[in-house]
Amino acid sequence: MTAAEERANERAFWTQGSRQHSSSSERVLPSPASPMSVAHELVADCYRVGSDMILRHWRGDFYHYQDGVWVEVEERSIRKQVYDYLESALYEKGGSLVPWNPTTGKVNNVLDSLRAKVYLGRDIEAPNWLEESSATIPAEGAVVVSNGVLHVPSRRLVAHTPAFWAHNRLPFPYIEQAPTPSRWLAFLAELWGRRTYPASGFDELDTLQEVLGYFIGGDTRQQKIILLVGPKRSGKGTIARVLTGLLGKHNVAAPTLASLGTNFGLQAMVTRPLAIISDARLSSRADPSIVVERLLSVSGEDSMTVDRKYRDPWTGRLPTRFLILTNELPKLADSSGALAGRLVLLTLTRSFFGQENPRLTDELLEEAPAILNWALEGLDRLNRRGYFVMPASSEDIVRQMEDLASPVGAFIRSRCEVGPDFLIPVDELWKSWRDWCQDQNLHPGTKALLGRDLKAAVPTIHHARPRTEDDKRLQVYNGIRLARETTSGHGDRPDQASTEDVGIGQDGQADQPVFSAEENGVQEEVF
Repeated sequence: MTAAEERANERAFWTQGSRQHSSSSERVLPSPASPMSVAHELVADCYRVGSDMILRHWRGDFYHYQDGVWVEVEERSIRKQVYDYLESALYEKGGSLVPWNPTTGKVNNVLDSLRAKVYLGRDIEAPNWLEESSATIPAEGAVVVSNGVLHVPSRRLVAHTPAFWAHNRLPFPYIEQAPTPSRWLAFLAELWGRRTYPASGFDELDTLQEVLGYFIGGDTRQQKIILLVGPKRSGKGTIARVLTGLLGKHNVAAPTLASLGTNFGLQAMVTRPLAIISDARLSSRADPSIVVERLLSVSGEDSMTVDRKYRDPWTGRLPTRFLILTNELPKLADSSGALAGRLVLLTLTRSFFGQENPRLTDELLEEAPAILNWALEGLDRLNRRGYFVMPASSEDIVRQMEDLASPVGAFIRSRCEVGPDFLIPVDELWKSWRDWCQDQNLHPGTKALLGRDLKAAVPTIHHARPRTEDDKRLQVYNGIRLARETTSGHGDRPDQASTEDVGIGQDGQADQPVFSAEENGVQEEVF
């Protein structure tokens, strides 16, 4: 939460709180010796609307209900309101009314009781109904808009209520009969050259429509990261600004790729549904492995402990989806290929440098209710299918991303074959790997690193030590061999001599009499 957002929340919080308890300047409260009873009165006077509490303590922080959603409030704001509430209060002592006289100790006791009074279990996830009796629509698929709570699958709209636990609200209304977003569609046609909408086949606009619906709908089960790749002034930033306007600035985090690897890099994402990374370059000081680990953990819906500056750590599942904007493909080391498998990639090729329209974002956001309906149509299509479909134009870029992330994976595709009966001596594969790295201008690393990355890229590959005919052991990789075209046409190959020595057939498969586990004591090692 930014400083400006905190001040705005505090102003709204104090305006509401002061209205609720200003009518009684000299209230009679229970004794300071009964802080839980005092907290009960405090909640009744300040933090309740009808039968609903409007203050909750969840995962170590206070949350206040405001404009249809629950927003975080700093404890110092609650503390100040408690002081103000108690300042002119009285309590009975020895048959007389005496000033309550709040002190640090007394206020701490009341605050501790207040936390218990408004406590909300940490297993509660947003969006959710706090009481089943209040549920008028299913919580799953519900989105808060400025004129109510919208159940996306049915398009049913119900009134805002504190009984609905949600942190994010779209800053515009749902209008069922909103017109087609013609300016938005014309903008997208400029980016990708589409003549009319809709058209046959599946292209970038279809994918983007589903992506916007995915971000707006709040569902993280697709476990995808969206990557927009294109030259400068190609529309990436405009799409990101429109998305920010649709979700609301306070609902969007703006980390850098490098900041994800720092101690407090995830702090801003605790309740935010979207993080837009506008520059995918990594500094030399950043640890790419930590960045990849956190991208995978957040997108994979893992429960995480998030360090927060000057505050207790927060533990839970982050609701955040990532949108990454980049002029060039980021190089993020990931031998397993897991990160590339998480990507939904859209490419832009046309640059509008020198033709910028400074009012374009404002013009597009004038159609926000119509863009919402357009995006929800994409979400409906995505939910029916169950998975994203990328346009054909992205396939080559995805492969490039895989190769950048896992050079060993690229080497396997280029020079090797994988199969359960294949064997190759470790030294032979190591030599081929070094030669390939020299061709690609890459550093080969060490044998141990190659073995680790092979296992990450193809988990079925394992390390074995079969006996040779002279009763010696030779280190081999089981499950991989050099491709035939890689080893053919070179006369006396190094692999010919080694395979004859250890009993590997000319097709790269094991000669069973030599490698029988029972007769020859094959030993296997897992990386």
